[in-house]
Amino acid sequence: MQSQNLIQNLEVRSGIASEQSKNFSEEEHLQQYPETEAPRLVRQPRKTSTGNSELRGRYLIYDLEIIKGIAPKDDADRIPGIEYCSGWTDYRNMGISVWAQCYMDLSKPSEEWEIRSGTDLQEFKNSFEEFSLRLISPLPVGGFNTLKFDDKLMFANDFAIESDFDIFQMVLDAADMQDVAYWKLEPRRVYNLAAITAANDLVKTLSGEQAPIEWQRGNKQLVIDYCRNDVRIEALTLKLLLEGELIDPNTGEKLHYVDEVNPDLDAMEGF
Repeated sequence: MQSQNLIQNLEVRSGIASEQSKNFSEEEHLQQYPETEAPRLVRQPRKTSTGNSELRGRYLIYDLEIIKGIAPKDDADRIPGIEYCSGWTDYRNMGISVWAQCYMDLSKPSEEWEIRSGTDLQEFKNSFEEFSLRLISPLPVGGFNTLKFDDKLMFANDFAIESDFDIFQMVLDAADMQDVAYWKLEPRRVYNLAAITAANDLVKTLSGEQAPIEWQRGNKQLVIDYCRNDVRIEALTLKLLLEGELIDPNTGEKLHYVDEVNPDLDAMEGF
């Protein structure tokens, strides 16, 4: 089991929260997007101790889906009638179709974790604040690859949110691949969510590339259900990783995220 200092490890050991994730100031926002107003803060970075017993095992996982499709390399592969953005870093132009949040509490069965979703970012903010009010201390928030994608997409849509942890980065840590160009290894290694779910008997219903196409085709409930399922999968991935039961899709070995700050503490202690 993992240390109660899970998030502290991410901040202190690898500097994810302080270096890879930005402090979204008004000045910085206006420099990048001069035509827009400064982002409305969904949350401020946490200032309290990560060792607070109230927070142990409680996380808010979030996920986003986009409106525009990801432009294929070959224009001939474009689907007639489908709008595209230029790529996965075209945050300003891809739009947000659906959001989902999972209130994860490791003291309860996963079937009891609450999942919410919607299509309006103000609803996202209201839901997040409601979840946060359940605890005295700020609720740690993150997801799968949120530091490099979802946080930046939110920022581009004028809502600043900074993840306290990133499940994708944690998986790489556990696999000892954080500082390795693993995609260049032979045989090639893959640590995306699709590969992880397939190796751990979890099922994705769509892909990030398919979702915006289905959304534009009018299959909106399909995309909403997909986003809700994905956020549940991400929470279960984190649970398995903390328990040392997540199967590496490349080696078949179990991955265990170890807190190098204080590895002997049990994250579940006190439950």
